[in-house]
Amino acid sequence: MNGFVALLVAVLVFCAGFLAFGLAVRLALHLDVGPGHLGEGSFLQVALATAGAALVWRRTRRVGAAAA
Repeated sequence: MNGFVALLVAVLVFCAGFLAFGLAVRLALHLDVGPGHLGEGSFLQVALATAGAALVWRRTRRVGAAAA
C-alpha cells in the first residue's frame, strides 16, 4: 500500500475516532458520568484519536511494505 493510501486511511480513522470520542463525551456529560472538568474537544479526545490514527498508519505502512 503506498504512502498516500496509508495516510488517507489514517486520516479517516482520526476523523471517525474524534467523532466517536466526542459522542462518548457528550453522552457522559448528558448522563452526568465522569469528572467535572470533562468537556467536548478536550486534549484527551484529540490524543486518543491521534493515537488511533498513528497506529493504523503504522500498520497500513507495514502491510504495504510486506506486500511489495
